[in-house]
Amino acid sequence: MEMKQETGQAQDKEQERVARQDQDMMFAGMEAAINSDSLTPEEKEAVIARLYGYERMPVDIMTFVEDPYYLGKECGGLLYPYWKEVLKRVFPSRISIGCLFLTLSGAIGTGKSTFARICALYMLHRLDCLKNPYKTLGVISGKPLTFVYAHKTIALANKDLYNPNKGTREVSPYFSHGMYHPELNYVEVVEGVRSNATIGGDVVFEMLSEINFIPKDIAKFKLDQCLNRVQSRFIRHINYFVLIILDSSAFGDDAILDDFVMNNPFKNNIINIRTSIWNAKKHQNFYGRTGWFKVFCGDSTHSPFILTGAPDEISDEMDPSRVIDVPMELHGNFVSDIKEAIVSLAGVSVKTTGKLFDDPDKVTCRFTLPHYTADEVCVDFYNKTDKLFYKLNRYLRDIPDDAVIFPRYDIGLVNDVTGLAITYLNGYDYMDDQKRVKMPRYVTPLMVGVSRLKGQQTSIYHLEEFILDLKERFDIGEFTADSYASPQILQDLEREGVKVANLSVDRTEAPYIYYKNMVLHGLWTGVDNEKAKIEACALYWTGKKYDHPEDGSKDIMDAVAGSVYSCFQNLDKAERMSIRKQYERAMEIRDVNRNNMRSMDVISDMLFGRI
Repeated sequence: MEMKQETGQAQDKEQERVARQDQDMMFAGMEAAINSDSLTPEEKEAVIARLYGYERMPVDIMTFVEDPYYLGKECGGLLYPYWKEVLKRVFPSRISIGCLFLTLSGAIGTGKSTFARICALYMLHRLDCLKNPYKTLGVISGKPLTFVYAHKTIALANKDLYNPNKGTREVSPYFSHGMYHPELNYVEVVEGVRSNATIGGDVVFEMLSEINFIPKDIAKFKLDQCLNRVQSRFIRHINYFVLIILDSSAFGDDAILDDFVMNNPFKNNIINIRTSIWNAKKHQNFYGRTGWFKVFCGDSTHSPFILTGAPDEISDEMDPSRVIDVPMELHGNFVSDIKEAIVSLAGVSVKTTGKLFDDPDKVTCRFTLPHYTADEVCVDFYNKTDKLFYKLNRYLRDIPDDAVIFPRYDIGLVNDVTGLAITYLNGYDYMDDQKRVKMPRYVTPLMVGVSRLKGQQTSIYHLEEFILDLKERFDIGEFTADSYASPQILQDLEREGVKVANLSVDRTEAPYIYYKNMVLHGLWTGVDNEKAKIEACALYWTGKKYDHPEDGSKDIMDAVAGSVYSCFQNLDKAERMSIRKQYERAMEIRDVNRNNMRSMDVISDMLFGRI
C-alpha cells in the first residue's frame, strides 16, 4: 500500500515537473513574440494564440455581445452603449484582457451587474476555445476551473448573479448546444459574507458585489484571498485568463474598494469605472435637454445642497471638487431627498472622511513624467562626494534652460525622509472659450524622497550643497522649507544669494487646496513616483491640516504642494525668462548685430572703391 502511494506521489511530481517545463517554454515563446520588432500586432496575437493552445480563435467581444448565436438574443439590446465601450477596454483583443482588477462603482441601476455577468460568460467562451484549458493554465484536469459570484448573502448572489447567467446560457444557442468542449470542467460557486467555498480552488473569474457594504475585516479577507490565489496559481496568466471584478455602489472615500485600489500589489493593472445614471444612459437623449444645475455633494464638515448661483456659495473651507453638474430632469429628485439622489443617481457618496482626492484616478493620471531613480534616493551622511546633484542630474536635464525654478524641502532628520520637489511655470491655459480666464500651468519634473543610511541622520550639508549646485545651473525664483529642522539651511542659502522663504503646509491648508485645484483642472504634471501617488491619494483633512494615515507618509507630497504654491506666489518671477538666458540671448543679438554691421561696412567699401 505504501509503495503504491509513493509511486503515485512520484508520478504527480513528474507531471508537475513536465507541466512547469511546458509552461516555461510557452512563456519564453510569448515573451519573444511580444518583444519582436518584425511582427505586426496581428501577427503577435496569432503567435501568442498558438502558443497558448487555442484550437480556434474566440470571437471579439462585440460579436459575442451582439450576435444572436452568442448573447445577442438575451443581452444585445439590454447592454447600454456606455458599457460596450468599457467592454472594449477590458477585452482589447480576442485573447488579451486589459486589466486584472476591474472596479465598478457609482449610481444604482446603471447596468453594472449585467456588464459583469457578460465578462464572466466571455471568459468561459475563451476557455472553451482552447484545445486543452488545463494544460494551458497548468492545472490538474480533474480539478474544475472556478467562477466565483460573491455577494452580501448567498441568496443575493444567486438572485443577482448566478441565476441570470444560468438563464442567459439556456437561451444562447452557443452555450446551450454549440460549445466546442461541452465537457469543460468548470464550476460556478456562489458565496455570501460568511461562506468560504473557494479555498484551494483554481479561480479564473471572481466577482465581489457590493463589497463596500460588508464588514471591512471580512471584505479585506476576501480580497486577500483573491490576491493569494492569483499570485500562487495564475500570476503568469495575468492579462490573458484571469479577471476579478469588484462591484459596489457609492459608499464613502474610506471604503474598502478605494483602499484596495491604492494598496494592492497590481497597482498598474486596474481599470476603475465610476458613473452616474445620466452618463450611463446618455444614449437615450433624455437627460440634459432642459438644462443643468449644480449640486455640492457635501464633505467632511458641510452638508450637501443645491447651488443657486449666488456668489461665494462655495467657501474656502469647502471642497470645490465636490460640486457636480446634474441634468434638470432630476431636479425634483434632488429637492425631495438630496442625499439619496446623490448616492443613487449621481453615484457619489455624501459620506466623506475629508480626503484631499476622493477619486484616486483624478490625481494619479497627472503623474506622467519620466521616473529615473527609485522613489527615494539615499545619501551617505559621512561621504561629502555623495552628491545629490549627480544622483538627480537626469531629472534636471528635463528642465528648460530658460525656466525659473522653485525648489522645496520637507526635511526629516531621523524618522521621516526628506521630501524634495522642483516646480516651474510652463505657460498658461485659457479656461473659457472667450479666453478671458487664464490659469498658470505647472510642471514638477523632480519629486523624490531623500533618505540616509541606517543609524544616520539626514545630512543638511548635502541638502544645502544641492541647492547651491542648482544655483550654478538655473535661476532659482525661491527656495522654501518649513521652519522645523531647517532654519540653518534657510540662513545659509540666503547668505549665498538665494531667495528663501519659510512656508509651512501644515499651519495652513492653502498650499494643498491650491495644488488640488490645479490637479483637478489638469494644470499640473509630475513625475511617476509611486510613493508620491500613494501619499497623494491617502491625504485627508484632520480638522487642522492635511495629514497621512497612521501607517503612511506625506514627505514627498508636502514638498510638491509647497513647491507649486511657492511658484504661484511668485508668478511675476516664474513667468520671466531666466536672467542667465536673457543675458545669453542679449549677447547673441549683440554679436549678430556686430556681424551685420561689419557686412554692411564691407559692402559700402566695395561700392565706393575703397577695397
